[in-house]
Amino acid sequence: MKQTSIIELKNIESSNFQDLNGISASLVVDAQTSQLLAVDDVAISCFKLDGQCLSSIPIDELLPLDGTDWDSLVDQNDKQVRFILKSAITGLTAEVEVSAKRLIGFQRDAILLTLDFQKQNEHYRDALTGLSDRRELASRYVGLQQRNPTGLAVLFLDLANFKQVNDKFGHPAGDQVLVELARRWQACVRDEDLVARYGGDEFVVLLASVDTVEAANPVVERLTQATAEAIQIGEHSLRVGVTIGIAVSKHPHQPLADLIVAADRAMYAGKQSNR
Repeated sequence: MKQTSIIELKNIESSNFQDLNGISASLVVDAQTSQLLAVDDVAISCFKLDGQCLSSIPIDELLPLDGTDWDSLVDQNDKQVRFILKSAITGLTAEVEVSAKRLIGFQRDAILLTLDFQKQNEHYRDALTGLSDRRELASRYVGLQQRNPTGLAVLFLDLANFKQVNDKFGHPAGDQVLVELARRWQACVRDEDLVARYGGDEFVVLLASVDTVEAANPVVERLTQATAEAIQIGEHSLRVGVTIGIAVSKHPHQPLADLIVAADRAMYAGKQSNR
């Protein structure tokens, strides 16, 4: 028997949902009091438990599953609960399947809860490149903004000569170029940063803890160099260029749309200057 619930968690951030596909988190709960007794590193990371007193956290607070009776799941291999973890900070989601098993030989009557992350925000991904899409970009921005209100930079990337690639070699070749560039660009940024496909051949990079244009310039240089390297498509060696505009947040509640507009204008000014 399976049931599905949607759980909104105030202390889970979007970054905790990255690369969780196929990973499990474990929590040990007191069967009588429902208090946490032990957790593994994955649970600590996901639920931001580091430094907190576990004994003061009831499982219903961490996973408010609307009165689910955990005892009914114990040792019932055919009974699992499938639910959606949703970050109240960003709105991003992760599908999780939880099973419960009574522990033998533990210091008290305890239940082991295993959370298996089934899949990761597939509907927030660009289907071609695998990069984040606009929705995940907006969600991640909100989460980062709450932690570091004025330490965010947005880069707006616009490809040059990409239309010629499509016209001369066809759209499948153009698609391969975008996939390869996405791979390269992701290698140019840190784990806490985000590369997103904004639309067509336009991309946005969100940089965390960057509060000046000068601090963003090294990333711009890496992205530019990675783009300029030849891309081998069959027997053809293709080259495209990129123009990048930078905008940095100026106040704690600056909307993402304002930064994207400013970065787009900076990119356009760069194009005009290059001409």
